[in-house]
Amino acid sequence: MTDIRKKITQDTYLANVLLLSLLVMAISLQALIVVAWVFSFIPIKISPLIATLSLRHQALIVLKRDISFYHFFIAAACFLQAAGVFLLKQQLERRTFIRSLAYFTLAEYGWTFLIVFGVFKMFVYGFAPWTKVIFYLGLIASILSKIFWKELREFVRWGKGYWQEHKSDIKTQRFYDGAFVLLIFLIINIPDTQGLLSKMFITDHFDHFDTSIMASAWGHLKGNVIDIDQQTFYFPGLPIVMGSLAQLLGGFSYSSMVILLGLGMIVYFIGVYALARYWLKSIPLSIAMVILLIKWQIFQPGVATIIFDYPSATIWRNPLDLILLFLLLSHLRHPDRRLLIAAAIVCGLSCFYMIDTGTYLSIAFAFYIVFSLVMDLQEGLWKNVRPKVLNAAGILLIIPGVTLGCLWLSQGQYLFTKTFWENLFETTTFFLLGHDALHMYKSLIEGKYLDSWEGFFIPWVYTFVLIVTSTLLFLRKVSKEYLFVATVSVYGLGLYHYYACRSADTSFYVVALPYVFILGFILNWVITHQPSWRKGLLAAAMAITFFSLLTNHYFLDYPNIFNFSKNPMTHPIISIEPDDGIGFFNHNDLKWPEQFKLATNSLGETDEMLKTEKDFGSDAQLKDFYHREFDFSQDAALIDRLTSQDERVPLISSFETKFLMQADRRAFFYYSPFVDTRPMHMRMFVMTALWSTGRVNKTLQLLQEKSPPYIFMEKILLAQSVPASYEYLYPDLLIMLNYIHRYYVPYEQGHYLVAMKRRV
Repeated sequence: MTDIRKKITQDTYLANVLLLSLLVMAISLQALIVVAWVFSFIPIKISPLIATLSLRHQALIVLKRDISFYHFFIAAACFLQAAGVFLLKQQLERRTFIRSLAYFTLAEYGWTFLIVFGVFKMFVYGFAPWTKVIFYLGLIASILSKIFWKELREFVRWGKGYWQEHKSDIKTQRFYDGAFVLLIFLIINIPDTQGLLSKMFITDHFDHFDTSIMASAWGHLKGNVIDIDQQTFYFPGLPIVMGSLAQLLGGFSYSSMVILLGLGMIVYFIGVYALARYWLKSIPLSIAMVILLIKWQIFQPGVATIIFDYPSATIWRNPLDLILLFLLLSHLRHPDRRLLIAAAIVCGLSCFYMIDTGTYLSIAFAFYIVFSLVMDLQEGLWKNVRPKVLNAAGILLIIPGVTLGCLWLSQGQYLFTKTFWENLFETTTFFLLGHDALHMYKSLIEGKYLDSWEGFFIPWVYTFVLIVTSTLLFLRKVSKEYLFVATVSVYGLGLYHYYACRSADTSFYVVALPYVFILGFILNWVITHQPSWRKGLLAAAMAITFFSLLTNHYFLDYPNIFNFSKNPMTHPIISIEPDDGIGFFNHNDLKWPEQFKLATNSLGETDEMLKTEKDFGSDAQLKDFYHREFDFSQDAALIDRLTSQDERVPLISSFETKFLMQADRRAFFYYSPFVDTRPMHMRMFVMTALWSTGRVNKTLQLLQEKSPPYIFMEKILLAQSVPASYEYLYPDLLIMLNYIHRYYVPYEQGHYLVAMKRRV
């Protein structure tokens, strides 16, 4: 291979001929696509001979020009090669011609790729208008670059010269930093908050949104003690922190919460950029890393149609990790015990906020502390072993101290009760048992081979980088700053439990921060050891990441300022559909067969109002529908009239949290939201959060002990006759309804709800 490379680089004529041939292939492909495009507007003349065939054989006729196009491509390549050799005979012998020919060839392959990509998208998306835009842009760029190649080269030289002259200038760097921060804001920010809420309402019905954040946050703000009066799926810190922050944004509401989610993501990705800049000291590489992380985190199939539906998949599940990584990198460069104390406090706060990510951060921090201690001892500082070990242990003990301190502040006396600790880890226990888990080979079985390959490859990368860097550090072959890379790998392996436990397609992207940092480190290592590759690799990293983002289906569908659709919520640029072909609006609800449904819904109607994208002519119509269907003021008035301000309200209904918010009441049931959310007009019962007999018995015991005077539930739950399948689908709900009908009677009705009054 080395001999061949030397032969090509030393033989001027051979090098130029190879470049010319590559150029000819690119231009021939462009010509083929243009010819095929032109002839697509010209109908194929039907031969009279076809009419002589029987109908069966006429059906086998395929009218096409493929053979002609095939011959054209071969002829074009041969002709252009011959013409090029004839016209450029003298230039091909000049060594100075290699560079200019290489640049022109590279540019032509860039335009060719854009043209081919546009054609590919045309076929994938049924020749949608936006796919033609990509094709035309590539075609026009290809033509203009050939005409104005000299001017384009001069412009590129000027740009490179300007960058070389000003790249060390602090003002220029600050300008690029500011411009990219603004770009992050524009990419993530959604100007139409009400439109966003409307789309969330009709896609996921706030099911994940309520379960992850809204229900427990509202319960906390109204006085319920988390994991005593009301459950949280994660840890007490998350609903307490997010509920309090949303309260500061003009009052707790669905609007303030989605604004908080968006602002948090913007601040976090700006922080990622700042950390990457501080670590690798490269603006282009840092930008490429952030763009890649944004694409993987926000614009991926696992959070379709929009990430706001799934708060647990956002950066809000691990918002403090950047702070820890900043502190550890700062400590490596400027050793100061106070930085380690601050890092331990961050780990403790993270454990209080969300136990799984907090635990992984703490393990990574402990690895950093222990490995630093080992390296110090390697340097011969054995005389101070005891103080160093005690110091390290003391710092690590700060973590549980901070966590327990926060729990004491939030839980008070309940911190010392058995009930609290059982409740705290109940969901985790079910999860570790495999409840709602998925196999890591799920995507492989489903034929999603790229997803499956990456799902197994990411932990391989973490482990490989960890063992290599740890070995080199232990042998003192690399600088101590490599400990940062090893620590990031440990953190990545911890976070990857998220995917290992529930391997839902591309959910590994949810915890992709360490992976992106490792990729950035590897690329930086390559360009450090091969300086001549620096410009090319950084340019390629920027081009690939931006191109992958800007052509991503979910980015084009995202309703930010760059969305060119007049109605991005109802009529996005790309009409993405799930694998089953059903639209995203009311996706899961449309799949229920009629045999599972009752005759009428809570309103006594048969129309379930399961709207699809085609039912809305504009975003304004969707927002009107949302504001009308998400207003439960009549039922909230019923709750308000029959209960006192400080009373906990037992409510069995979809959209439980919104009902309680409008009534200004808190939840009675510990397992709140008590039922999953589905449209209120559906003619079906709904699944509860009572997964086990233990949960059922706990809820029945609560009802028996407290004996609330009223229980509010959807009127459809009064149905006397239900399909036999409900014994399998809703066994826990039927047990609850049997109890309610035994001890309660209908008292007063609202719009959707009925107030059941306890028998005297």
